[in-house]
Amino acid sequence: MKVGDYVRTKDGYIDKIKAIDEERHQRRNDDEEKLYKIYQLNKEYYDDEFDETCDWVFEDFIIKSSPNIIDLIEVGDYINGEKVLFITKNGNTRLEVVCSDGESMLGWRSYKEKEFKSIVTKEQFERCEYKCV
Repeated sequence: MKVGDYVRTKDGYIDKIKAIDEERHQRRNDDEEKLYKIYQLNKEYYDDEFDETCDWVFEDFIIKSSPNIIDLIEVGDYINGEKVLFITKNGNTRLEVVCSDGESMLGWRSYKEKEFKSIVTKEQFERCEYKCV
């Protein structure tokens, strides 16, 4: 991972690495201090390892990284308000997906990275969803 890469966190957020630092930290389950790489992201997150909300996280908080945001999109995420049902990647610059508006299948869409207006991950959507019982 390097500065400028996009990341998908274990909480399901997509963000970008602002800085990387190797610092001496004692993790909760570790008795001795070791050098760990920590990553500064654009937003603040609650990281169990730091036991606080901050914009620096340990590597295990990040589940995927790539210089291309397209590589982080998964089935169930939403692109430009449309739910991704199926994905085919066409190189590093184009994502072809079957999308739904929630009620009907909208068919194939092809997006270039620069055409993304919004991305909501399935984890973010589930956290905000209210289910009637």
